Amino acid sequence: MNWLVFLAIITSTDTLKLTEEKAIEIALQNNPTVKAAKLSIEASNSDVMASRSSFFPSISASATYARLSYVQKMTMPVLEYLEPGPGGILIPHYRFESMEFGKPDNYKLQLSVSYPIFTWGARLNAYKASKLNLQASEIDLKITEAQVKNQVEKLYYTTLMTKSLYELAQTAYEEKKEHYEAVKQRYDNGYASDFELLRAEVEWKNAEPTVIQARNGYRSALDALKFAIGLPDSIEIQLVDSLQFVEYNADVDSLVDFALRNRLDLKKMDIQIQALKRLKAAQSASDKPSVFVSWQYDYQRPHGFEDKWGGSWTAVIGAQMPIFDGFKTKAQVNSMDLQIQSLRVMRKMAADGAVLEVKSAYRDLTAARNTINSQLENLKLAKKMFSMAEEQYKSGLATSLDVMDAELAYLSARVNYITALAQYRSALADLKLSLIAGKGQSGAVAGQQPNMQPGPSSMDRGQSGEPRVGGQPGGMGGQSGPQGEAAMGRGF
Repeated sequence: MNWLVFLAIITSTDTLKLTEEKAIEIALQNNPTVKAAKLSIEASNSDVMASRSSFFPSISASATYARLSYVQKMTMPVLEYLEPGPGGILIPHYRFESMEFGKPDNYKLQLSVSYPIFTWGARLNAYKASKLNLQASEIDLKITEAQVKNQVEKLYYTTLMTKSLYELAQTAYEEKKEHYEAVKQRYDNGYASDFELLRAEVEWKNAEPTVIQARNGYRSALDALKFAIGLPDSIEIQLVDSLQFVEYNADVDSLVDFALRNRLDLKKMDIQIQALKRLKAAQSASDKPSVFVSWQYDYQRPHGFEDKWGGSWTAVIGAQMPIFDGFKTKAQVNSMDLQIQSLRVMRKMAADGAVLEVKSAYRDLTAARNTINSQLENLKLAKKMFSMAEEQYKSGLATSLDVMDAELAYLSARVNYITALAQYRSALADLKLSLIAGKGQSGAVAGQQPNMQPGPSSMDRGQSGEPRVGGQPGGMGGQSGPQGEAAMGRGF
């Protein structure tokens, strides 16, 4: 069902549950670059039809009326009789009549048919070139769609990341609140100092702005995603998928080989080279003789010297031979030769660039996977340390500051793990894109592009020492594998 029809039945109070697949589907229907690529295909298809028309005869009809202001006349003597004269001489008597070479009113209906029967393959090559251009336009659409899909995936999982960071900020707020209540209980029993109680309360209160900032970041990410895929701002959306790990195993050599055989941009350049060869062959026929036939039927009045309607036809077969065109054809053919050579050089560069792109994406994916593994181990250790600090504090074997330090390390580990997940999913998306298309700008989705580098602002301390959850790391989506891990939750 078309998404416009789907949205039409949604009221302002409903929430659209948006999966990654649905987000991509909506974006592909609304992205202006995709629409432009589709229009380009229609234009190329019209060019094919225009080229195909050269195989049909050209038929034309015309109707004319001409009024002559002056009709040429010729006066001629006409012998009427001979009169006998003196001495037996016959004397002729004439009368003079005028003869018109035409009529003031002239009517003409004409039907013409012409057809070039031999053009040295110019028509066939031009037609095949237009078909190849149509194939190139279709590949352009596929490239654009792949790039749009890549960008929407990143934006979708960037939004999931901000959601996870928001939930993490809420979790940290609740943990600080629970710690404050534990310290207050010990204070009431005389086991904690005023400083410990005040410090715990300050940490708890300082966590509230972080929750507000994280919530605003999540809402901004939702708005950016809606804008990117073309949803109206009035539609509330709820993301269905989750930020999870997806296992991907392949060796770099097989990926490079796959890219060189399947990259759409390389296929497009191969087709463009073939199209130029066809156009070159068509152009080289410009200085060669051609053979044509034509037939014409005229139905007119006056017909001959009579003021009445009458018809006649004329059939012609002929040949035309260009003698000298100022070396125009030679120059045009040479220009196309150079274009073909240039495109071959660019194709070689594109193939080398594709290899580098695949290798770079594979390295990024491997590094992101290793980061996830290390952060997952660190997360388990930080969680264990935090649990131990809480138990020791309840037993009086640790201070409140020890608990807060362990809590901060645990919070930082969770932030780093979520960031690592997002970076891995983004690297996986880029690797998949590098196998079928390049990272051009033609398929870019309108809106903010996700920055996959967490930067120094992902986790820092304020003046009071509280952790701040921030940054704009992005992500890339896909279905979770059997070894998928939840991005964030109370379990961590």
